Amino acid sequence: MEKSTILRPTDDTQTLYKYVLEGKETTVSLSIEDDCIFSNADGEIDCPLDMILRKNKIDAEDLKKWQIADISFIEISGNVENLLRKINCATVLNILRS
Repeated sequence: MEKSTILRPTDDTQTLYKYVLEGKETTVSLSIEDDCIFSNADGEIDCPLDMILRKNKIDAEDLKKWQIADISFIEISGNVENLLRKINCATVLNILRS
């Protein structure tokens, strides 16, 4: 199963963000609204993954069922994708359980 969220059209000056959930046979792309993006205490661009998962009605069982291994936080600027952070799904599952 492949699930995808269409990103808004972008021009060369607009910066967008998304999470990409990567599994053995499934890749899920989740666009992130501007109001979910902030600078954390270290000055890095950040977005709460748990909030984005909830907004898209994705839970721990979905991550397990899709055999998600890694989750990437990606910045899209000028139609170029830049990996900001890669998270192991096991870490995410532990956080979701608590």
